[in-house]
Amino acid sequence: MMKKLTKFMFLLVALVFLLLSSECALAQARAKTANTAVTLQMSKRRGAKISRPAIPELQAGYNLVSLPTYDGSGQLTHPKLLYFPNKWNGWKYWLSFTPYPDGNDDYENPSLAVSDDMVHWQEPDARENPVSGIPTDVGQGGHYSDSHIVMRNNVMELWYRYNKGNSETNRPDYSIDYYYRKTSFDGIHWTQPELMQSSKGGILSLDVNYSNGEYEFWYTDYKHRLLHAVSKDGSAWSSPKVCSLSLGKNYAPWHQDIIQYHGEYYLLQTGVNLTKYSFALFLSRSADGIHFSRGVPFYPSDDPVILSQAWLYRSTLVEENNRFVFLIAARFPDGRWYLMRSGLSVAEFDQAQGQEFIIEPRSPQVKIL
Repeated sequence: MMKKLTKFMFLLVALVFLLLSSECALAQARAKTANTAVTLQMSKRRGAKISRPAIPELQAGYNLVSLPTYDGSGQLTHPKLLYFPNKWNGWKYWLSFTPYPDGNDDYENPSLAVSDDMVHWQEPDARENPVSGIPTDVGQGGHYSDSHIVMRNNVMELWYRYNKGNSETNRPDYSIDYYYRKTSFDGIHWTQPELMQSSKGGILSLDVNYSNGEYEFWYTDYKHRLLHAVSKDGSAWSSPKVCSLSLGKNYAPWHQDIIQYHGEYYLLQTGVNLTKYSFALFLSRSADGIHFSRGVPFYPSDDPVILSQAWLYRSTLVEENNRFVFLIAARFPDGRWYLMRSGLSVAEFDQAQGQEFIIEPRSPQVKIL
C-alpha cells in the first residue's frame, strides 16, 4: 500500500511540474508575441517608412559618427557621452542615445553604445537595446525620449522621459512628463524602471549630475526656462531655481548638457528659435550652475548646410586632456538625423568668449566669424 501511495505522489508531483512548465512556456510565448505585436504596431503607425543609413555619402564632409541602432536606420539624436580614462566595464566611452529615423518618435527608445576610440562603436550587449524597452501604448502614441546616463559612484544610471499615448489622436500626451530611472553595475544588466519625477509644467532634456552624495538637475520647461534643482535620493527634488542665461535674439533654452571642469559648469545649450522653428547650439559656463555667461553660438562646421540649413539639436560634451570633445546631433535638410564629432580646447573656448565661432570638422582650429 505504501509503495502504491509513494508512486501516486511521485506521479502527482510530476504532473504538477509539467503543468507549471507548460504555463511558464505559454506565458513566455505570450510575452514574446505581445512584444512582437507592439513592435509591428510601432513600425506601422502613421505608415512610417524607415530609411537606410547614409553614412558613407556624408561621412567625409561632416565627420559623422556611425552607430548601430536597433531599428537598423543608423539615425539618432539626444546623445549623452561619458568618458572613463581607465575604462568602465571594459570601455572608455559610454553613450546613451535615442534612435530617430527620419524624425519618427516611435523608435525614440533609449539605447546604449560603447567605444574605445570614438570611431568604432558597438552595443554593450547584442540583446540589450533598447535598454528602456518599448512603451506598451506605443500604438496610441506612448513615447520615450530624452535619455541621459550618469554615474553614481560605480553605478550607471539611465534616466529617460515618458509621455502616455492618447488613444483618440494616437499621439503622445504632453500634459504630464514622467521621468524614469534604471540602474546597472555593468551596463548590461539593468534594474526595473523607477518613477522618479513627474510634472505638468514640463521636464525637457533632464540633465543629471551626481557628486558628493547629491544629485543636481537641469531641465527646461514649457515656458522655455532653464531650471535647476538638487536632491539627495533622486526623487525628492528641491524647489527649482530659474537659471540666468542669454542666448541671443529670438532664441530660448530647449535641451542641454552640462559638465563640471575645474570647479566650473560648462553648458552646451540647444536653443529653439521662437520666430522660426529651428535649433542652434550655444556654449556657456557658470561658477554656481545657476548664473551662466552669455551663450556663444557654436557651429561644428563652416559648411553652408550646417551654418544655415541643419538643425543642431541636443548634443553632448566631455572633457579629455584639457579639451572638450563633442558629439553633435544634427538634422540634415532631407530629414535624416546623425552625429557629428568635433573638439575644442579650453583655451580656444576662452579665446572665443563673446564671439560667434565654428570648428572645422578635421581641424583643431577655431574660426571666429
